[in-house]
Amino acid sequence: MLEGELNGEDTSSNQECLDGIQTLKANIPNNALRASVTDAAPNLSPVLSSGALSEISSWVEDSRSCATPILYVTGDAGSGKSFLSQATSDLCCTLGRLGGCFFFDRATSGRDGASRLFPTLAHQFASNIPILRDSINQAISEDDVFNTISLDDQFHSLIVGPVQSRLAKGSTPWIVIIDALDECDEDVSRSTILKCIADAVTTFALPLRVIVTSRPDPQLEGYLGSENLRGITRYISLHTPQAETRTSTIIYPSRQLRKTLSDSSQRHRLEGIRPKYLAGFPQIVTLRQTTGKASSYSRSLLLAGHGFPIWNPSGDLARPPAYLKRGISIGDVGVLDSDGVFEFHFNIYLPPDDPTHAGTVPPHFQPVEPILQPHEIRYDREYFPPGHVVASRGVATKQYSDDPLHISFSSKEREGAILVLPNGASREDLISTQRLHEYARRNAAHWYQVINGYNHVVHANGSLFIVTGCDKADDWATAAFPYHANDTTKMVDLEYTWQPDHEIPWSGSIGLAVTGFYTPPGVTDASQHGKGKNQCIFLRGMRISLTDAVWREVLPSVDHSSRRYSYILRSSSMLNRCLDSALVFMHLRYSEKELAEKISSGQLVGAKY
Repeated sequence: MLEGELNGEDTSSNQECLDGIQTLKANIPNNALRASVTDAAPNLSPVLSSGALSEISSWVEDSRSCATPILYVTGDAGSGKSFLSQATSDLCCTLGRLGGCFFFDRATSGRDGASRLFPTLAHQFASNIPILRDSINQAISEDDVFNTISLDDQFHSLIVGPVQSRLAKGSTPWIVIIDALDECDEDVSRSTILKCIADAVTTFALPLRVIVTSRPDPQLEGYLGSENLRGITRYISLHTPQAETRTSTIIYPSRQLRKTLSDSSQRHRLEGIRPKYLAGFPQIVTLRQTTGKASSYSRSLLLAGHGFPIWNPSGDLARPPAYLKRGISIGDVGVLDSDGVFEFHFNIYLPPDDPTHAGTVPPHFQPVEPILQPHEIRYDREYFPPGHVVASRGVATKQYSDDPLHISFSSKEREGAILVLPNGASREDLISTQRLHEYARRNAAHWYQVINGYNHVVHANGSLFIVTGCDKADDWATAAFPYHANDTTKMVDLEYTWQPDHEIPWSGSIGLAVTGFYTPPGVTDASQHGKGKNQCIFLRGMRISLTDAVWREVLPSVDHSSRRYSYILRSSSMLNRCLDSALVFMHLRYSEKELAEKISSGQLVGAKY
């Protein structure tokens, strides 16, 4: 990625690349990237009893070049193969190691044959490994990858060529997942796919690891058992005990059981009962009862799934001009205060004397090495299109015109929020956070000492935040109507109309709502604040906290037992994350988003994103 792209500058080559990648995206079969979940969830007994979760976790975590590059998982129908594929996909995505995945399904058009496999994987490669975009785009422009070339040629054009040209041999491998290969409708195609996989990791030595799942298939097993593949293939067999039946309430939760859980949660919401903890956020959420514009806004838009919503995107205007020009960026370390402002302290990728810091770095500060490279960032200049609206549940919207942008909003919810983006917004994310973990572990205790003045706790444990992604705009308008217990009688009725001179865009019966909008700095200060997209509307990153013992050691004079702090002790193990995905897959646990939607407002303040 070029520096100009990071600054929002368009280039013709970037546009051509985007067109090629969009062509791939348009041809991805429906649901090819996710496992299909039916009312009859898979039997997890074979998965749990075989230790498959632990074995796959270890295989993914082992980045040695001598590790077996092919993992073959076989089992009968309903034995949990697709669950394993989905859990592993989610895990690799979290770790920044997912190259791509494809879920075959003989009952779904486009997923029942092999013609869409490599184009779908290539699109994911271009998204997950941005350094491959140009090479993949060139391959698309040179060949009709969907109609005129063979499966083997697709593989060489879209996968081998780009990966060979841009990724070094021996580098950390990317994980590729091909689920239910037996449901590919042609024997010849299945054999060709396995041959391509074998060539990828042997002949071409690409930095890839491949997981293949299938029902027992003598032809596939015979090919993988051949002399040239026997030593590089690892096998996991999921045996379904004969005694297992599909009537077990635990293994096969019925629709009625799930409805009962949902109804129970709904009753709690309507009755205003607030649980003491959120099972979907076991170690990463602080429970608070606070109200107010910033907390209501963040709490309401958190469920939109874009990260932590920033009530005041302009931030602290007293910061150095170099910081204000760029706004919140990847690598920033700071805290989110009660007014919805990200309080910047320093950036882990910049040297101590960088103008952005202006003397705010900790003593003896050393940045992460090597410095951040453009290919480590996934960037989308127009992730949110012009005129986009993000609104919380229960907010009705009606758009009257595009130019000028004119939208009305109404709601009877007790709490909610609205974000309007007249010119859209960009998105940038760190592709992998792997090299930040050890750096944060070494320095976190000292960071807490510095920001707390060594002996007075201003910022509680768990409040430090490393930014790994953010969305930025150059114009915005916000509205929030704070939580008021048992008050459902007042109606929020707002209208937004874009104003050319940044005058107040809000009108109507505002009621309980509190509104905000972007006001550019004065003319004399405009050169210091910049004109690009530097207003952060959503923040993603890593919360940093210390164990209780380390906290007491580095700040011994402070009794923090009575202070509220984020209950984030450590990251879950890979195995626990797989198990959590299993429970969600089986409908035995809500996903984080589903769970939060079931709970009354006033529960969330922040989480690890």
